Amino acid sequence: RRGGGGMGKKDGHLDDQALLSAVQFLELHKADDIVVEQKLIVISESMPLVQALKFLATGHVRACPVQDATTGKILGTLAMRDTAPYLLEMHRMQSACEYPREAHTNILMDFIGSTTNATTLREMAQKRPFLTFPPDTTLLELAHALSSGSHIVGITGGEKAAGGIAKVVTQGMLFKVICEAVDKIPIKSRFIMTKPVISVRFDSKAYKAFDIMRQKGISGIAVVDEDGIIIHNTSTSDLKALIKAENLKDLSLDMSIEDFLVKLRAASAGASTRVPVATCKKDEELCVIVQRLNRTGYHRVWVVNSKRKPSGLVSMADLFRTFVAASDRAEEFLGPGGG
Repeated sequence: RRGGGGMGKKDGHLDDQALLSAVQFLELHKADDIVVEQKLIVISESMPLVQALKFLATGHVRACPVQDATTGKILGTLAMRDTAPYLLEMHRMQSACEYPREAHTNILMDFIGSTTNATTLREMAQKRPFLTFPPDTTLLELAHALSSGSHIVGITGGEKAAGGIAKVVTQGMLFKVICEAVDKIPIKSRFIMTKPVISVRFDSKAYKAFDIMRQKGISGIAVVDEDGIIIHNTSTSDLKALIKAENLKDLSLDMSIEDFLVKLRAASAGASTRVPVATCKKDEELCVIVQRLNRTGYHRVWVVNSKRKPSGLVSMADLFRTFVAASDRAEEFLGPGGG
């Protein structure tokens, strides 16, 4: 809808004309065009919190909507990234009471299961609103929502029993849809990366790493060695693995983050098929980033220098924000509906 001429480089960095094809793709396609093969998952607030966490961890989802047990209305989102404060508090309580380690395959989750929890599923879900959109919403609008704190959004038009939700769209689903549209755009990673890098040393306690994620409201951080070289990435995927871990009675958040990750991932199914961390150089183009995200299944690629020291990261959310910002600049230049 926005014509071409006149949009050049902004601040000498991004060529908005090159981005226009992707923006137009996102504006032309609708939420209803996204085919969701996975069965819709909506859980009731009546489910015990520990059971809900294990349900989320054992499924192939990072978040799901939670329903009011009486009205069926959607209360909010149970997101794996929001479990860090709860797990850290439970770890503190478990450490303080010297909960016996013997005969426990997962000491933290066993402790949580034996504790009367003050936190309810309803309270946790209400911390993160569940955004919903009609089926004719553009993918550009979904990109805006999925780059602004939501890992999932709902598309309306479903049954009342499911809170009126027809399907749930995730960051990964939207990324898959727009991959072909963005694959050839000549953008270098340094122009869209988030910086500075938030990291922890390899010998920091595991709980410190997850506490930084809690404090910063982020879902992943870099783990570096004594020289600042990136050696691991830890994220909410590791929280999922911790929740569902079995036969790991020696696993503890008091371990160093490196020992914790090595032990956890060695016991996780499929760990051997995934690289420890995905990286790119600051002058590599978007197509390289897209390929790495696709190949690894990660949501972020770390931008590193020749010595593998991280200077930034490019996530799916960063890609979405790039297109939303380009659309906003086009509208500012041409006017609403311009062209």
